[in-house]
Amino acid sequence: MNQVTDTPDRLLAVDPATPGFGFVVLEGPLRLLDWGLKKAIGNKQDVALEQIGELVTHYQPSVIVVENIRGKGSRRCARVRKMIHAIMKQAEQNGVEIQLVSPGKVREMFATTKAMNKDQRSRAIANQFPEIEPILPPVRKIWMSEPFGSTIFDAMAFALTYYQTQKSPR
Repeated sequence: MNQVTDTPDRLLAVDPATPGFGFVVLEGPLRLLDWGLKKAIGNKQDVALEQIGELVTHYQPSVIVVENIRGKGSRRCARVRKMIHAIMKQAEQNGVEIQLVSPGKVREMFATTKAMNKDQRSRAIANQFPEIEPILPPVRKIWMSEPFGSTIFDAMAFALTYYQTQKSPR
């Protein structure tokens, strides 16, 4: 694995879920470097934190973006809330800036593109980044649980909202 050099606007966005987490790595709002899913088996929090640490070591982001669990629209379970707190603590210990984005802000930002729900947001993201279109989850019916792969698109939505809400480009 080659070490990637530090770039001021490199961002790692993480979206924890029950099986593990989805992530994206961007260099500015238009350049997607990596994305994926990491499953955490056993002690999920410790395993996921170790995996996030490996991503931070490899990509050396200047900022990590996670959901603001106190923000408008956040409905995370206690375990995921605890995980987000642990990610924030780990980032602080590693000297990486942490930014929080609320689901409400994501909805506001994507409302301008008429993407009013998660399926529409995921499709809008896939249109902007065709390289992740093949992993676009199918449209969810009300009786279906959310697919684990949608965490990649949620992480991307947090990242794009973060970039959009910055007063000056990084």
